[in-house]
Amino acid sequence: MKTIPLFISSTFNDMNLERDVMREHVLPALKEKYNNLGVEILLFDLRWGIFTGNESTEKQKEKEILRSCFQIIDMCRPFFIAFLGDRLGWVPEEDVIENLSIADVDTKKTLKSLNALSVTHLEIEYGVLNRKNFSQSLVFYRDKESYEGLSSDRLSSYIESDPEKMSVLDNRKRIIRKLYTDSGNSGNIVDYKINLSNPSGSDIYGLSQIICSNLVKIIDREISNSPSDDIFSRDEIYLANYQESQAFVDEICNEAGKNDHILIYGDEGYGKTSLSLILKNKLLPRFKTLYYSSDYTGPQKAQKIIKSWTEAITGRLDLQDLDSLEKEWSRFLYLLTQSDLEKVVVIIDGFDKLKEFTDSNIFFLPRSMMRKIQFIVISKNRLPKWEQRFGIPYKRIKGLTRSEALRYIGKTCYNNGKSLPQDVVNELLGKYGEENIPPVELSVMLNYVIMLDSTDFERISSLQSESNEEKIHRYLLDSVRNMPSSYAGKIDYIINRVILKYGHNCLIPFKYIVLSLNGLSTDDLYELDIPGFDFVLFLLVRNTFKPYLSTFNNNGKWYLQNNEFKTRMLNRIDAMEKQEIFQELSMCRSLADECFYYSLFGNRMQEALQMYVARFNDNIQLYSDYLQAFFTEPGNIGAFAQGLNSLQPADSYAAYSSLLCKFYTYSNNSTSGIDAEPFLRIILDSLHENTVIDFEGKNFLLAITEDTLAYLLTASSDTGDVEQALEHMRRAIACYKLSHTGELRIQYIENSINELNNSRHV
Repeated sequence: MKTIPLFISSTFNDMNLERDVMREHVLPALKEKYNNLGVEILLFDLRWGIFTGNESTEKQKEKEILRSCFQIIDMCRPFFIAFLGDRLGWVPEEDVIENLSIADVDTKKTLKSLNALSVTHLEIEYGVLNRKNFSQSLVFYRDKESYEGLSSDRLSSYIESDPEKMSVLDNRKRIIRKLYTDSGNSGNIVDYKINLSNPSGSDIYGLSQIICSNLVKIIDREISNSPSDDIFSRDEIYLANYQESQAFVDEICNEAGKNDHILIYGDEGYGKTSLSLILKNKLLPRFKTLYYSSDYTGPQKAQKIIKSWTEAITGRLDLQDLDSLEKEWSRFLYLLTQSDLEKVVVIIDGFDKLKEFTDSNIFFLPRSMMRKIQFIVISKNRLPKWEQRFGIPYKRIKGLTRSEALRYIGKTCYNNGKSLPQDVVNELLGKYGEENIPPVELSVMLNYVIMLDSTDFERISSLQSESNEEKIHRYLLDSVRNMPSSYAGKIDYIINRVILKYGHNCLIPFKYIVLSLNGLSTDDLYELDIPGFDFVLFLLVRNTFKPYLSTFNNNGKWYLQNNEFKTRMLNRIDAMEKQEIFQELSMCRSLADECFYYSLFGNRMQEALQMYVARFNDNIQLYSDYLQAFFTEPGNIGAFAQGLNSLQPADSYAAYSSLLCKFYTYSNNSTSGIDAEPFLRIILDSLHENTVIDFEGKNFLLAITEDTLAYLLTASSDTGDVEQALEHMRRAIACYKLSHTGELRIQYIENSINELNNSRHV
């Protein structure tokens, strides 16, 4: 595995902006760049994170702070990032260093000789100069022009007022620059300017680019010198800040390989996707394991998923696409029986989100296949059909035990270069018992707590207490205590906190993302005409919403993977704004395959109809899915059908034909939300009003609609429905005759009428 830990050194109050830029802009950009390469970037910012409440004296606290800083510098070697301005910073007393446990005698001797230096400069001495670690470290010097426009009160917090300290600082900065130059690494001293009086988004973005470009150089140098197997897998990165109940994982793994399928269900926030990835990693060495997760892999059609499984078991990449789900499934099963594989384990996460799977009978396997294939299906709810068919017991996913939660908190804090006081940890876990702690909910709370920035530090500074450490401690404790108890309440609380900090417009890009079909990339967001869109602000808010966003799409798109967060965001979008967003999305060139969907929901019916007619044959399944989603809302079937009447005759006929071809799918899909009978009655009404389709064509469409409606009604045992069925049969015969088509069909219907009249039931 490969991790790049970056230690950040600077003075405290005067470098809040730079540290915020590192955490809120630079770190997300680096993660986005290197995650796909299998490299995890960690940032260790000790502006807060060292708590010394157990130390009784100030001198012991100073010693603990220095000891912790040096330990983390050792852990991050060779990476060291320093920001130097015009404040010397806190200078510890002379005997603090004397009492430190430093193994290297020469290093300790050097540090003792620098007793006029601040902690920041002692860190630079320990992390860079003493070890001659120039090539993999960076020191950023803030230019004095950065202070222009500051009032005298604010200026005093950025520039030393003590001439003696200022002299020490200037001399030290000259020494550091000379040592870097003499070592041949003068480029690793970076001068920058930032407008501190009123930094704009472009100012902050410019600084983030300067920092980022220099960090990329030293990171790339490290990666190029690393062996290829010293790399994080995507799964490990996904799970780096996550934790599952080990006992539950072991229980599932012990049952894998047996003939019974496994059904796991659990509420939102209990880590179903994380569990699926852990199971995949643990089972791969034992079995041929096929995997799909709607949240991790991204949304895909069932046919594409099954085809990918077929390619995996055969090693063939030249397979043709088949025209139905059942055919894809049959090919997969046939080739599996022909293979030498003894057992295949198929893991499906988010099974209930795959409507094509849940509504089909593809898993009703022949008994002969039971030894060859085993499914591990993970769903939000129980699946009664599955339980009845296979007689399998269900397993409810479990949360974390307290000990597992403590390990998770420790790991998350470590990955973020932080630590939490014990009473804050106790407060985080206080509402839960000893077990079944929901991991995602805990993740949300932790992410909120560790996201301190300059705005929070302004609030902290106003608190009345003895030291910055105590102020931070109290602020953390209050932040956890003020968090609502419910999961939905926590999400709303965090969203409201973001609005309070950045304004309502900061949510707009995320409203576009939540309404998008498959997420949006940064390029998509730039192309869209989003009011007041600011990329820097988007990065800030995106970092706060990190627990709810997928960052592992192969297509580089961001989408909201947390259903509760989606719901809370959708509640903040009114009908008018929703339509405006859909209209804007429908005109985005990079979303061409999705434009039909957005045009439908954006009330751009003419544009939608033109796309439907022109592209339906090439996008049958895709457009049918979009229509199904559109038709579930009241009134939309009628609006679409009425729109067809405004098309040219040939187009109107073709569109009606295509639409009628799909109604049977809707009628047999129990979760589609479309009732076939009213659907067909609306089509009938629209067809009767149509004045553009020629006489014979119109009667043919009426005939097949009446015919199919009659067929549906004959399945009912209600006498009234049977009477209606007979009437629709007679109308169908009349329309077939007027269209001069369907002679065989007419004979069949007449026979059916006779049978119904004789038996009055089917």
